[in-house]
Amino acid sequence: APFPLGHIVKPGYISFYKMDGKTYAVPEGRWMLPNPKAVWVDKNITLNQDLISPPGTQVKIVRVPSGALGLIFDQGVGVLLDEGTHVFNGGQITIEKTIHFNSTVHINHDDYNYLRVLRGKYAKIWAEIKGDDGTISLKPRLIKEGEHMIKSDLFVYSGIVDVSEKFIKHGSMYQLNVPKGSLAKVWHDNMPRLLGEGIHMIESTNFRFDGIVSIADTPCITHGTITIFRVPRGEIGLAWDNNEPMFFEMQGIYEEDSPDFQFVEYRDADEPLIKLGAKKIAFVQTGSVGVSYDEGTLKILPQGKHTIESATHWFKGFLSTQQKSIRLATYSSNQKLANKIQMQNKTNGSKTVTTSTSHKVRDSNTGVTLNYSPDQNYDLAICETKDLVKVGLRSDVFYSIDDPEKCINKIDVDELEDLIRETSVAALTNIVRSTALNQIAQSQIISAKSGDVEVLPPAGQTTTAVFFQRVHDEFMAKLHDDFMINYGVNIANIRIESFKIMDGELSRQISQHVLTTAKIENEMANLEGTHMVDTTRERTAADVANIAAESKAAA
Repeated sequence: APFPLGHIVKPGYISFYKMDGKTYAVPEGRWMLPNPKAVWVDKNITLNQDLISPPGTQVKIVRVPSGALGLIFDQGVGVLLDEGTHVFNGGQITIEKTIHFNSTVHINHDDYNYLRVLRGKYAKIWAEIKGDDGTISLKPRLIKEGEHMIKSDLFVYSGIVDVSEKFIKHGSMYQLNVPKGSLAKVWHDNMPRLLGEGIHMIESTNFRFDGIVSIADTPCITHGTITIFRVPRGEIGLAWDNNEPMFFEMQGIYEEDSPDFQFVEYRDADEPLIKLGAKKIAFVQTGSVGVSYDEGTLKILPQGKHTIESATHWFKGFLSTQQKSIRLATYSSNQKLANKIQMQNKTNGSKTVTTSTSHKVRDSNTGVTLNYSPDQNYDLAICETKDLVKVGLRSDVFYSIDDPEKCINKIDVDELEDLIRETSVAALTNIVRSTALNQIAQSQIISAKSGDVEVLPPAGQTTTAVFFQRVHDEFMAKLHDDFMINYGVNIANIRIESFKIMDGELSRQISQHVLTTAKIENEMANLEGTHMVDTTRERTAADVANIAAESKAAA
């Protein structure tokens, strides 16, 4: 027929008509409206869409795909639509939107809140909490991984944070992730706290985080009034406690919580002197003594460990009692002054500047710099013989302090070496002055013991070589007992290595004379040997002739 009857709805489509104020939907097929009140309002609308809303009607068809959520308002109240097709034929429906779950972490619709927290994350939210008295308040919370649906008008979403973060702050809620071997410094209600390894959840309106410290890398940890320190083997911890010095010598971990405690430093346990305030520990080694003054009175500390607590007990230093040697030399006035300045500068770190030709010292007290140039005979003691010939003796004197108390009471120990040197040089000068030049010879085997003198001259040594033995004997006799009685110093020995004639021309003449004498003695020895050979030869010939004559006569 040229004019087919009815309306054809195609497959996959839908049409709508109205009758008596109502809206009707018809699926695919041929449809006729015999009632004159029925009117088509929309024809062949595809079903392949999320929202169908024919014009002039109140019909709304919502399709929510899989993995999505539909958001609508029904009479002003939020409604969530699950996946599927939803048909509404009322005028109080408002369509918001469709949201896929994988496109967002938080879905909020009216008082509905959907949270999808991934693994390894926390969601920071504000949730209403009902108290014991029935009041409802909004408090911060951290939501763990998973899907969460919360229905609340007061709910607030504040973001996502990694669970691995060491410090998480959300309102008045705090989470600290303290790694192994570390401590977290925090203030809670105005009190310092140290939190150990692990996860700590704190909810407080009076909280502060001051950082994380490594126990292994921080020997002393201080936080407010809390002090934790570790004393390792071989070290001593120094601290103040109630204005009193404290020494922590035992290895281990110490903890103090006091505003009057203050850790100062670590010191090596093998240091000879450890001092903090009035407290001192002195370790006196073998071969030395400690010098201290208790209320102004000298007190000698023997070998061992000594702990001094009194503020009026002053430890001055250490004094060696081991044997020492001094090179006996005649110093110029500048050299003596330079030695004195160097001794004074030992305590303040000043150094002596030395070149190949000169020495330079600076007085740390006056600021004056002294230059002096030692000559080539700087290590010789210059003396005059009985016949006024200058000679230089290269010698060393050996001494030790046997009575430290007497020595310190009688003389400044810093000047003891100068006293021994000058006294020894003076004694040598007097001995040499009473000896003529031709009496001087060398002796390489000279020794002495405290109280007794023993001289061991080489076998076959001439009488002139006894000079060095006599110098040794007289020197020890002059100085040994005097220093022991007056200063408590034992002059153990003097060793004379060699001597030198200071007059170069005289030395050359003597050397030439010695060579000439040696030559003459050699020639005389040769002549004497020749004579003895000739005499022996003639005597042998005569003996042979006599024997021959006697043999002939007997025949």
